[in-house]
Amino acid sequence: MKKLIVLLVVIAGIWACNKDSDSSIPVTTSYINVFIANPDASYDVVLDTATLGTGLTLGQYTDYKSFTAKRYNLYFFPTGNRTDTLIQGQISLRNNHHYSVFFERNRNGVLQLLATEDQVGTNSKTVGYLRVVNLSDSYLTTGASIILDFDVDSTRAYTNIGYLGASVFKEITPGAHTLDIRSVSDSVSRLYNNAANFTIEAGKSYSFVAYGNVLKSDSFKVVTLQHK
Repeated sequence: MKKLIVLLVVIAGIWACNKDSDSSIPVTTSYINVFIANPDASYDVVLDTATLGTGLTLGQYTDYKSFTAKRYNLYFFPTGNRTDTLIQGQISLRNNHHYSVFFERNRNGVLQLLATEDQVGTNSKTVGYLRVVNLSDSYLTTGASIILDFDVDSTRAYTNIGYLGASVFKEITPGAHTLDIRSVSDSVSRLYNNAANFTIEAGKSYSFVAYGNVLKSDSFKVVTLQHK
C-alpha cells in the first residue's frame, strides 16, 4: 500500500520546532486526541512510539493523552499491523496546549489528516464554548462542493463551513439548545436523524463533528466531542 506522509498544520496557528533540541520549547506537557472519521476499517494510532489508541473505528476518539511539548511523528496503521503505515504526519505540540487530529477519507479515497488546536481550560462560570468541524466531502449533481451552515437556536451561528473546515470556538450560554444544519446552496436542512437538542455546561468546550455523505440520511452523522 502506498504510504502517505503529511505535515500537519494546526488550525489557529502554525508552529515549527526541531524535534531533537529547541530551547524555545520548555519541557512541559501538551495534550493530543485523535478522532476517526474513516469508515473503511479499524485503526491503531501511534505518536512516535507511544500508542494513542487501538482498534479505533468510525466515530471513535482516544481522549486526550499527555506528552512532552515537542515535534512528533503521528502514524495510522490497520489494527494489529504496525508495519503497514496508512498515513503519517508530523505535529508540533506546544506547552499546555490541547490538540485534536481528525483522520478522514475524501470522496476519491484519499486519506486526510486535519489538526486543530482546542480551547480547553477556560473555567468560565458564565459561558461554554462550541465549534463545528466539517469532515463531509459531499458534492451536488452539478459537481459543486456542499458547504454547510450550522444554526443554534434558529440563529445562523457558523457559516460557510466547507470540507475540512473548522470554525472558531464561540461562547454559548449554558443550558439547553437546538441545532440545525443547512446546505448553503439551497438552505435545505441536513440534520436528518441527528440529535437536534444539546446541552452546554459552563466552562466546558465542545466540537460538533460532521462526517459522511451529507446527501444521504443514513450516512451523514454529527457527533459531539467534549474537550473538557
